[in-house]
Amino acid sequence: MKPANCKIQRISKTYYWIAWAVWNALSVGAILLIGMEYPNYDSHRMNLLLALTIGIHLIYLFLLTKKRFHDTGKSTGYCALCILLIPILIGEILIFQTCLQDSDTDNAWGLNPEKVKYEKNRAYYGR
Repeated sequence: MKPANCKIQRISKTYYWIAWAVWNALSVGAILLIGMEYPNYDSHRMNLLLALTIGIHLIYLFLLTKKRFHDTGKSTGYCALCILLIPILIGEILIFQTCLQDSDTDNAWGLNPEKVKYEKNRAYYGR
């Protein structure tokens, strides 16, 4: 899990969108499972489980999006600002636009992972 690894500061566009889709599907499944599992139980317990699930979901998505912003050359502060602007829809547009950009060249958050992969395999492909 690259978003939870503090050593990895950048993730590619493809990894971001696959991880985003899978995580959202898992979270929706977990929320539906909680709703079906506890219909007759104490509502406080169910609300606590839902809040915990949603909290973990939002933290993971923030870490994932932050690393994608780093890959495009944007800072964590800009990512947090975009997230705060989500209620007025400007944030969603900015996040979507940034996450669709190609990877930046080497920047403050490390080397371009695509360039590193190319350099690693250049001898093989250069034959």
